[in-house]
Amino acid sequence: MFYNDLNQSTALRNSLWKTFFLLVYLYIPVLSSAQDTLVNVVTELDTFDFDLKKYKGKGEFEFVKKKSTVTDSYYQVSLPKGEWKFFDANDVLRISGYYKIKSGESLKTGKWEYYDTQGDVLMSEEFPSGKKLPFYAKPFILKTPGGYDIINYNDENVMEVEHYLTPLPDISDPFADRLGVVLYEDNYDTLIAMDARNPDKWLVIDQNPKKLKEDLNLVENPGFENNDGLMKIQGYQIDDHITHWRPSAGTPDYYNSPRFNAIEGNASIGCRFYAETGRDIEFISTALKETLEYNQMYCLKVFVRLKGDCFYGVNALGALLSSDIPGDQELIFGKRKPTLKHNGGSVLSYKTQWMQLSCSYVATGNESYLTLGSFANADSMGKQKLKGNIAESYYFFDNIQLYAIDSKDECPCNLGKGKDIPIQPPLETGKSFVIKNIFFENDAWELLPASFRSLDSLYDVLTINSFKKIEISGHTSSTGSRERNILLSKNRAEAVKEYLVNKGLNEDLFLCKGYGPTKPIADNSTELGQAENRRVEFKILE
Repeated sequence: MFYNDLNQSTALRNSLWKTFFLLVYLYIPVLSSAQDTLVNVVTELDTFDFDLKKYKGKGEFEFVKKKSTVTDSYYQVSLPKGEWKFFDANDVLRISGYYKIKSGESLKTGKWEYYDTQGDVLMSEEFPSGKKLPFYAKPFILKTPGGYDIINYNDENVMEVEHYLTPLPDISDPFADRLGVVLYEDNYDTLIAMDARNPDKWLVIDQNPKKLKEDLNLVENPGFENNDGLMKIQGYQIDDHITHWRPSAGTPDYYNSPRFNAIEGNASIGCRFYAETGRDIEFISTALKETLEYNQMYCLKVFVRLKGDCFYGVNALGALLSSDIPGDQELIFGKRKPTLKHNGGSVLSYKTQWMQLSCSYVATGNESYLTLGSFANADSMGKQKLKGNIAESYYFFDNIQLYAIDSKDECPCNLGKGKDIPIQPPLETGKSFVIKNIFFENDAWELLPASFRSLDSLYDVLTINSFKKIEISGHTSSTGSRERNILLSKNRAEAVKEYLVNKGLNEDLFLCKGYGPTKPIADNSTELGQAENRRVEFKILE
């Protein structure tokens, strides 16, 4: 029931797909209903590439003697044999299988399994190929040498495979944005290294957080471990399968894996907070063990982690304590306001470590339900680009706690807070100032995530002043060629401008220049001086 060959698809359906791709690459702006269907499928499914060259393989080799057909001399080669495992840059197992050596060649044999970024099985296949069809555990998109395969349920709820020779649109393709297809390559860093550089260490929980006694917690099934046993795959919509919890808007998903996905136990629930494609945000709700007491102080603790393949992190999270569960449209369109919210503070950007958000609350006496979600529209939330192949912010929840306290000191509030980086620009026209804490990779002009906090602070300054023209200038040390440094400095200035424009400032406000090494402010003969000369400056022109 899990697969169906493309040959079973109708000729009409194939014709519609071919027509779709013809229209895409001719840049015709009108999409048919069949084309809209494909767009929805592509934007909803995760994309995977199982090219072995992209992973770190671990296994045994066997040395085999071979004879050259050119020189008739013998030489020795090492060939993989036995069990091999392939890991990604985050040391997550992504592929496993066996090799056998036959006639001087190493061949795949037996069962090979392929895993998603959380280490859970996506598919398996048998070698030699052709004897059995592959098994697919859930829908996804698979990159192939000539194009890609879409594995998804058909109208009869049977998993089928659609093969396409035309590759998915590249991110540089201007038509890709309209399709909502965002395939950013994670070519900068591993997730672990990015988290290690994150300045908001105060958000990260202790490795062994103190457990709350079950009888004190007013939230039933706080870690989502109890369910009806019907959810067998990752990303399964929770519906009414999780004991005491329900989706109050959208289609939150169930995850069960010890790899990153849970603080303790295996389970967590995932909710979308923001999507570039406009997909609905998601909320979850639960009935409390008892109605809160009037004038009693309580502590709410929520633990979240950003999904590893998300391109965006946001600074929006809210909790609503209420006498009822709001309707989905009330939540999606912001008609119900949260009791407690994290909005305007640090972006919740950790992907491999859990973050804790907490605050105290004095009850009014009628609160019987708890609802969790973003509680912020797309325009009001702060966004941070983090590298990932899904253009959205999607967070895991776990270990939700609500319990009575006597004092605020028992529950320090960090909602809405952030690690401030003060910027005090000179406001006089014609004066320049260096923006501190702007970072780029060596010999590149892509902003590193550690820069975003400083630029966000600068953005706040610029929005409350009526400047008409500002020069952004890039500067380098004298290391390297002059031509390269001029180009590098100009592109770094453009990168800063692009960040501020994406946050909402007018593009016409800025004039970008690249001075390279021509305007040093320190001695280029020392490493310290070179570091000072590599900078980005602002000058208020009018």
